[in-house]
Amino acid sequence: MALIENARLRVGAAEAVATAWNENGIPYCVLRGIEGYPESIGRDLDVLVEKESVGEALTIARATLCGLGYRVGVPVNVVWVRKVLGTRGSGWNDSIALDFFTDLNGGVSVS
Repeated sequence: MALIENARLRVGAAEAVATAWNENGIPYCVLRGIEGYPESIGRDLDVLVEKESVGEALTIARATLCGLGYRVGVPVNVVWVRKVLGTRGSGWNDSIALDFFTDLNGGVSVS
């Protein structure tokens, strides 16, 4: 039962982030992690975002997840991808990770 509830919370969190991005004009495309949508999604979503928008997209995702009661972290030592991690408890079952890519070659473009 808890796994089903966690899956629903994760879907709701992803939908809330997508709504916030849409409301703020952030163009994005989910590349991976929504195979079971709308019943469930993976804990890790890969999202393609324009290079010029990735900082704002990250900020909006973090604020949205915080507003939903997630504890949110943004790791800084990940070289090839920007990431937002959110958890509601102590394990992976109730967490969500958003990995931001700015190109389809595997990561965030660095200029």
